[in-house]
Amino acid sequence: MDEPLANLDAKLRNTARDDLKRFQRQIQTTTVYVTHDQVEAMGLGDRIVVMERGKVRQIGTPQEVYEDPVDTFVATFVGQPPMNLLDTGDPALPPRTLTGFRPEHFLPKSVFGTAEELRTFRFAVRRVEYLGSDRYVYGSVAGAARRCDHHREAAGDHRARHPGRRDPRVRRAPACAALLRPETGLRRKG
Repeated sequence: MDEPLANLDAKLRNTARDDLKRFQRQIQTTTVYVTHDQVEAMGLGDRIVVMERGKVRQIGTPQEVYEDPVDTFVATFVGQPPMNLLDTGDPALPPRTLTGFRPEHFLPKSVFGTAEELRTFRFAVRRVEYLGSDRYVYGSVAGAARRCDHHREAAGDHRARHPGRRDPRVRRAPACAALLRPETGLRRKG
């Protein structure tokens, strides 16, 4: 199927996506579904292929591709908002290593326990975008070579409502951070 939902409005697209997934499971057949809409790909696919200019960048389950991107293209293409990539100058890492983390892992330090290992960054809020169930917080991380463009939090969390606040920190743990080579964009091994 080649982008069968592209011309539908958002509400009908969600319903049709559910119908397609149930139909595909009912007839028990492999279906190749081509789309530029990552929400459709992740919602409908048991396995997805991320391509750029005709070249396969990554193949995996939606969860694998989202949580463990193989390179900077996949990291910033899959997910809305995309993965943040920062050159933090961490002396424990090879020079110019990019630390990648998903916006939902960028949280105020206060939400973590005192025994949890954290990688902290000072974050200056530039703008907050209210989207109902979510808020996107835009800002910059002090000392990072790249700007942190997105931080997502639940709408009920009032801590990031005020531009200029510098408290949010990021937890860096194997499950929520990617280490990438800036010269190739590929994930660092080990």
